Amino acid sequence: MNIFEGLKKRAALYCMSLAVFSPLTIQAEDTTPKSKIDSSCWKDFVSKGGRYKVSFPSYPQHVSETLKMQNGKVSIKYDAYIAEQGVDALYMVLIAQYPKTQVRPDPEAGLKAFLNGLLSHGESSRLVQVEWQDFQGFSSVDFLINTAGILLHGRAVMVDNNLYLVAMESHETRYRSENFQYFVETFTLVRESK
Repeated sequence: MNIFEGLKKRAALYCMSLAVFSPLTIQAEDTTPKSKIDSSCWKDFVSKGGRYKVSFPSYPQHVSETLKMQNGKVSIKYDAYIAEQGVDALYMVLIAQYPKTQVRPDPEAGLKAFLNGLLSHGESSRLVQVEWQDFQGFSSVDFLINTAGILLHGRAVMVDNNLYLVAMESHETRYRSENFQYFVETFTLVRESK
């Protein structure tokens, strides 16, 4: 399997996590240290269609696919932009677009289902930290999951029938919280001016 196919598979796995609808109990705790990084090497990026802006550590690859869910009755379209930072980390912004009929009236319930889906993909997956917040007027959750030494640090945001996942994946021995903080702090939704 080449690198691009591996990235595509990983994006599909995260997207499929959104279809899990089990309850999840979470306790909030934010232990992430905040420090500065050298951002001069990072690349400013505006998504296709201009839906968001973010800085990646390298220019991202684009993956797009439509997944059939629930016995082929529901389709979820996703676009993912994925960049590597050497062998240290993988950075991703994924947008999953759901049919409006599948969107939960309570965005927080959808985000909880998404986290539960991520946790269900590995027997050793455990939620290390979670923080519920408002992001540009929308419900969001910041989380850190450890699966057998692989950390997934992310922010998920529900905007109408779109879920945005801004995430960094890294082995725990190479994980740098300041890189994730910089990445997620550069993420901004671009709203159309009227």
